[in-house]
Amino acid sequence: VLTVGELGAQSCDKITPIIEVPGVLSFLAHDNFDTPVKGIQTLLPEYEAKFGTNLPNNPLYGERAGQKIDYLPSLEVSYWGFRGMMALGGIVLPFYLYALWVTRKKGVGTVPESKLLKNVAVWSILAPFFGISLGWIFTEMGRQPFVVAPNLQGDPSIHLFTAAAISPGVSGEEILFSLLTLGLLYGVLMVVEVYLLIKYVKAGVVAAMPELVQSHHEDESNDKSKRDVLEFAY
Repeated sequence: VLTVGELGAQSCDKITPIIEVPGVLSFLAHDNFDTPVKGIQTLLPEYEAKFGTNLPNNPLYGERAGQKIDYLPSLEVSYWGFRGMMALGGIVLPFYLYALWVTRKKGVGTVPESKLLKNVAVWSILAPFFGISLGWIFTEMGRQPFVVAPNLQGDPSIHLFTAAAISPGVSGEEILFSLLTLGLLYGVLMVVEVYLLIKYVKAGVVAAMPELVQSHHEDESNDKSKRDVLEFAY
C-alpha cells in the first residue's frame, strides 16, 4: 500500500491511501495473502494486556521502575524513515541499469561520455549510506519500547524492555567520551580515505596498478581491435 501522511502525525487517522494492492502486506508479513496485518490501534490494547501497562517494580529498571509504558513509537520517524530508505534504493536503480546498458551496448565495457551519468555515479555513492542509516533508525525506534520482540515462551517476567537494557554502571560522561573518541577516530580515517581516493583517481591506473596497465598494453599490441577500456578492472 502506497500512502501519504500528515507530517508529524502520531496516529493513522490522517493517512491517505494512494495505491492499494490487496494481500501484498500479508504476504510480506505472514507468507500468505489472507492473514490480516494488525494496525497500531489494534496492537496497543493487545500489548497492554500481554505485557502490562507499567514497568515491573524491579531494581533492574532503576528509576524507571513502575513507570507507565508507552507502546507507541514515533510514527513520524517510522513512517518517513522506511519510505526514505526505500526511496533511495528506488531513485538510484534506474541510473544503475542505464549505466549497465551504456557500458555493454557495444559488446565491450566503455566509459560513458555523459557528464550527467558520471556526476550521478559519484554522488550516488552516498545513497547506500543514507539508506542504511534511515533503515537502522526506522528499525531501532520502531521497535520501542522493546530491545527485541518479546519471547513469551521463555521466562514471562523477562519482556526485554529497553528500560532494562540501560547499563547502570555506565555514566553519561563515559558514553559521551566514547562517542567523541570513536567519532574523532572515524573522522580521521575518513579524511585519509578521501585523500587517498582523490590522489589515486587523479593519478589513474598507472599509479595504482602499473602491472595491470603494462599487461593491458601488451595485449593491445597483439590485438589492435580491442576497445575495452575497463578490461583491466576485471
